[in-house]
Amino acid sequence: MRLITASALGAFAGALILAACSSAAGPVDLAENASAAPPRVCAAEQYQILVGELAGEVDTATLPQPVRLLGMEDEVSPTPDPARLTLTTGGDGRISSVVCN
Repeated sequence: MRLITASALGAFAGALILAACSSAAGPVDLAENASAAPPRVCAAEQYQILVGELAGEVDTATLPQPVRLLGMEDEVSPTPDPARLTLTTGGDGRISSVVCN
């Protein structure tokens, strides 16, 4: 009859604990479980029809948010936002460009 030593029994118990903690389904793909929202887009190409319109006649509340209306002399935020729809006006008060930034 063989006697099991205390160190062998401890090693066996440790192996059982480690086996119980491991995932039976295999490795977990963290990227698959991440709840990353898709990037927002401003869809500036859909609003090119506004170029040439008087800025005062455009109801910006009906445009996708965030939106900003910039005049020629307005300062621009140094932080670009690809989801922000930006309407720029020329000296005549008409919209001269519609871009995402």
